[in-house]
Amino acid sequence: MSSHNDDERLTDIIDAIDTIRSHLARGDLSDGLIFDAVRVRLIEIGEAVKALDPELVASQRDVK
Repeated sequence: MSSHNDDERLTDIIDAIDTIRSHLARGDLSDGLIFDAVRVRLIEIGEAVKALDPELVASQRDVK
């Protein structure tokens, strides 16, 4: 896996986190639309993390 793809995935993760923050600024998770929007972004983050090079993840001791 190339680091370029990993860089893109990491950027996607950061963007998804920023989007979650934006959604939560509009309301809390008791609002079904906010909940669904946050859930979709968390799924996106999970998929991006799974696709990262395992060596990259292993090199970050704080990542578990």
